Amino acid sequence: MDTGRDTGRDTGRDAGRDAGRDTGRDTGRDAGIVTLPALLREPSQHTLRTRLVLLLTFTAGWTDALCYLKLDKVFASFMTGNILYVGIALVQGNGALLVRVALALAVFLGGAALGAAYLGRAPQSRSPRAWHGTLAWCLALEGVLLLVFAVVWTSGGDPTRHPTTQVVLLVIAACAMGVQGGLIGAFAIPDVASVALTGTVVLLGQRLAQAPGRRGGGQPGGTTIPLLLALVLSYTLAAILVTVALPPFAGTVFVPCLIVLLTIPLLLLTPDR
Repeated sequence: MDTGRDTGRDTGRDAGRDAGRDTGRDTGRDAGIVTLPALLREPSQHTLRTRLVLLLTFTAGWTDALCYLKLDKVFASFMTGNILYVGIALVQGNGALLVRVALALAVFLGGAALGAAYLGRAPQSRSPRAWHGTLAWCLALEGVLLLVFAVVWTSGGDPTRHPTTQVVLLVIAACAMGVQGGLIGAFAIPDVASVALTGTVVLLGQRLAQAPGRRGGGQPGGTTIPLLLALVLSYTLAAILVTVALPPFAGTVFVPCLIVLLTIPLLLLTPDR
């Protein structure tokens, strides 16, 4: 009889715990409480995610083109190129180049850590509206950094004539791109980072090698061939436009700031579901 009572109590407790967990999960789903990657995988958020990644990739390409053309061929977001420059500078004994690329790498790393820490400190299961607000604040930080970058650029004259200004501009731009990298990394889209396209090109090759007719719904993160091509083309288009427009139009340097700040209302006006 004692065994029966104990078994009954244990069974009741187990059933209660299971019911509680199920109720909690159901309540969370009903209340729309989700993680950021899960939110961005929802069909209602696909357009938002695609627009954000494309616009931020275009911004990274624009910023990199500015830095390459006017800041002595050092990159603000393309850290693979800067790591290559570290080796070249060490062998050639080019101290000036080494300082610039080392600063860009260090500041980019700090910016990425800052962006990731900001998103990581937020509750990881939240409502879509709360996530939109958190992303908007992160983008606002990047936008302000890019605004400072543009103001310093235009107020100091041609940066090619001022080595110190070049370093300051590079540091600001690298920090902004690092923050962006931390933000896009939180999206958890496999091999897609707006600040670097090597992984994107590799993934594009993998997609092209797959059987014809296979759709993106079964692919991690929904990274379809059209999306991957659009990312590559957006970065390329940014470089083309900067190269054409930079000499006669000083306002070119404000474009990255404007694009990032315009993504904020895009986020805040997107429906939760």
